[in-house]
Parts: sequence; C-alpha cells; structure tokens
Amino acid sequence: NPNPDPNPNPNPNPNQESQLQRSGLPPAALQQVWSLADRDGDGQLDLQEYLLACHLATRHLKHRLPPPH
Repeated sequence: NPNPDPNPNPNPNPNQESQLQRSGLPPAALQQVWSLADRDGDGQLDLQEYLLACHLATRHLKHRLPPPH
C-alpha cells in the first residue's frame, strides 16, 4: 500500500462530533474539549482521544467544572 494510513487508530465512530454535540455542552466548551482531546492535532479523535473528550465533557456537565486550559 503506497499510502499507509497515518492514523493507526482510526475513529471508532464517524459520528463522534455529533455525539459530543448532543452532550449539551455550549459550543465554546465543546470546541475546547475537542482541542484538548485531539492530542496529535489531526482534527480527528482516535479511541483514546475520544474517551478523553467524553471524560472532559462529563466532567464539565456533571461537576460543573470548566474544561482545563
């Protein structure tokens, strides 16, 4: 394969963004959570990054803690 996939852990779910949007986070917080979780900066979340995003979203929603800076 001349063009190997640069991301060895592709998105576990192509609808991650919409699932996070349904979390009820305000758009600014959602953007911050995504940016923090996207550790490699590729604009996509692998499984570990997605789980981190879910954790940050839950932390914000259940405990009213802002996403870390």
